[in-house]
Amino acid sequence: MRFIALTLTIFLSHTIFAQNILVEAVNNNVDPSNSTNFFGIETKIKITNNSSSGMSINVSKEVLSATPGTDNNFCWVICYPSNDDNPQISPDVMFFEPSAVNDTSFKVSFFPLEASPASASIKYCAFNASNPSDSTCTIVHFSDGVSALDEDSFEVTRLFPNPANTFTKANYNLSSNTNAEIVVSDMLGSVVFTQDLLNESGSLQINLTEFNAGLYFVNFMVNNQLEEVQRLVVSK
Repeated sequence: MRFIALTLTIFLSHTIFAQNILVEAVNNNVDPSNSTNFFGIETKIKITNNSSSGMSINVSKEVLSATPGTDNNFCWVICYPSNDDNPQISPDVMFFEPSAVNDTSFKVSFFPLEASPASASIKYCAFNASNPSDSTCTIVHFSDGVSALDEDSFEVTRLFPNPANTFTKANYNLSSNTNAEIVVSDMLGSVVFTQDLLNESGSLQINLTEFNAGLYFVNFMVNNQLEEVQRLVVSK
């Protein structure tokens, strides 16, 4: 499955909803053809206060994967260069009136620099500054438009069952000489499970008995690049 074509299907409506905040990327798959910035690859993220009360909102970014030698930044009130913090949190907050919408202030950029092919997958979140657990996130894939993966290097079915409470599984196919693993993270970005895919084809199964109820991201890494992410809901 191609990085751009496949993840477009998965992530175009891949915004995660929370009770009070709504976060939507203008594009979840960004390349030079749909970027709003000539010097880098950029998109904007719309934030909505979906509640009946005013709140101060802060934002963060978490780099899930990125080609070495590339760079990225984000703007919220002012623009911040990347640093070693992951996640990186803006020190500034912005007040939102009830039902207020802002689709211009949260700008996110990726810079391939000298790397080619170049790509990154970055999770962007907005949260209530007085209650950080009230947060919402979305994932944006950046690409310079050139894929490092072959057309048929990786295929995986949808996780099933999903939602699930004891286990979930999927079938996969890999081309020869391809290294792959799955990395499962929770909503806070903490890695809770990893597993190498050792055969060129087979079935992977994730035991969920030790997982807490909630939403997880199952990241499929191929040759150290993020190829696909699927959402997994664990119910208890």
